[in-house]
Amino acid sequence: MILTREERERFVIDLYNQGKNYREIAKEARISFREIGVIVNKAIKEKETMEAKLENKADNNPDFNSNNQKQPSLSGQAYALFSQGKTPKDVAIELDLRESQVTKYQREYWKLEDLHDLNSVYQEIGGEGITQLLRLYKCSKAGGMDTENTVNLLEIANNDLPEVENRYYRIKKEVAHLKNRIASSERTVNNMENQIVTSSHTLDSYRISCEQEQSKLKSLHEEKAGLRRMVRRFKRHNEGY
Repeated sequence: MILTREERERFVIDLYNQGKNYREIAKEARISFREIGVIVNKAIKEKETMEAKLENKADNNPDFNSNNQKQPSLSGQAYALFSQGKTPKDVAIELDLRESQVTKYQREYWKLEDLHDLNSVYQEIGGEGITQLLRLYKCSKAGGMDTENTVNLLEIANNDLPEVENRYYRIKKEVAHLKNRIASSERTVNNMENQIVTSSHTLDSYRISCEQEQSKLKSLHEEKAGLRRMVRRFKRHNEGY
């Protein structure tokens, strides 16, 4: 379905008033962020011009001012609550608003407070992205990292992350290999200790056998010496020898 320029602008403003961010609007309306910004800024300026005209009319016409005296608008009440540090949940409960309305007023309040960068970030990444940014901030704070450290880390991740990942996996593989070598070395040491124990037992057995053989040899030497003495006596006293 082809929309006219006016219809497309109304469609974009309706989506914006529903609390959708630029990414969501771009997806549904199929236009660029830049075009969305032009349309939204134009609508905001027209609204401000209309409000200025009404205020001017009220200032110049006392009857109009007295007859149209009313309570602050929902947007004004929401701005006041945000300025008091209230959360979107608090504002939604107190003013009985839907989430999309509260989100819209909160973004408008940011603009009024000149938080353009924050609003731009929100438009680009949405509420879930803001949650992730807060998570990143809390993690870096818990790790004792300041903003510069965090930015440097992200730059390194953007530029060198593939190389860092490769080095990580290489080191992890080397660690696993070293663990296997350590386990193998431990098995070798255990085997050597068992061999030492076995060799010690064998050596003790050989030592005992040697002692026994030495004792036998000593007995034989003593027996030999006794026989020699007996032969000498026999030679001296037996003429028939």
